[in-house]
Amino acid sequence: MNNIRIIPWAIIIFIIMPIVINFLCLSHVPFPIIGNGLSWLAFWGSYLGGGITVFATFLVLQKNHNRDYCKKEYELQEKYFNSLCASMAELCTAINVDQLTYLFLDLNDDAARVQNIRLLGKTIRAIKGTYNKFVLQYAHNGGKAKEELLGYYESVSNKIEAVEEILLKAHVNLSTNKINGNEFNEKVNLCLCILKDLGDVTTQVFLLASKWKRQEWDILERMRKQYLEL
Repeated sequence: MNNIRIIPWAIIIFIIMPIVINFLCLSHVPFPIIGNGLSWLAFWGSYLGGGITVFATFLVLQKNHNRDYCKKEYELQEKYFNSLCASMAELCTAINVDQLTYLFLDLNDDAARVQNIRLLGKTIRAIKGTYNKFVLQYAHNGGKAKEELLGYYESVSNKIEAVEEILLKAHVNLSTNKINGNEFNEKVNLCLCILKDLGDVTTQVFLLASKWKRQEWDILERMRKQYLEL
């Protein structure tokens, strides 16, 4: 942009300068000078020619520098975009409500109940781990689209943790005879209702992630066009 502003002034100076030099060479100066008008014309011709060459070289080098800089910025953004897409894919598949619901289908047997509670805890830790990793890597970008995605994911994650807490407490109370089998089943049904109310979490996370992805893609395309136009 600065170069575009300089060029008109350079053209004006290029046109006016020979006229000014010619006028000065024909004018009488009040102090002694070496050479005559012809020698000074030759000097100024060589001097300005060299200056124009240097100026043109500077413009070319600056343009190449700007292009290389924009290209590097684009490549970094492209690398970030590809990494973001891969992490979004992990986020979309981290929460599988159907898989979580399956763990509640066999809780009458003590051994199976303990095993499924352990699997539920392991699954929830994986969900939280995926979320925490994603936040550490990308929470500094994204704006509103990021807030919507992470806010929804965190909300779902917290509800699933609440389900685990309800089930674990019911298991302890059943094991210590504080509640009977029917009361335990009521707690299990409560957990299943909470999971059911979550709806299609995978699809919702995908839609929110796609919104953020489109935003980052637009940024990437603008940067690509910017460096290609230089």
